[in-house]
Amino acid sequence: MVLIVVVGGVLVLALGALTTVALYLGLLGTIGAVRLVRCGTCGHWGWTSSTRPLRACSFCRHDHLMHPILTAQHYVHAHHGHPHGQEGDGLAT
Repeated sequence: MVLIVVVGGVLVLALGALTTVALYLGLLGTIGAVRLVRCGTCGHWGWTSSTRPLRACSFCRHDHLMHPILTAQHYVHAHHGHPHGQEGDGLAT
């Protein structure tokens, strides 16, 4: 019973916080301080104060932070060669 009350309270607080953020972003958009535009490079949505598309969004500039699993796979293949040991990578016998 206590668990239901705690989970319900957390959900109510989270919903209230998200609603407040959405309200303030909407008000900032109404006065023209913040706009939601697309990235010119990849097409992701981003926040800016101008009406022009972004040149590069956070996904384009910090792709290693946004996709850590793909970065780890790239690191393994780039620095340690292919996992099956192809010729020329130092793993073939």
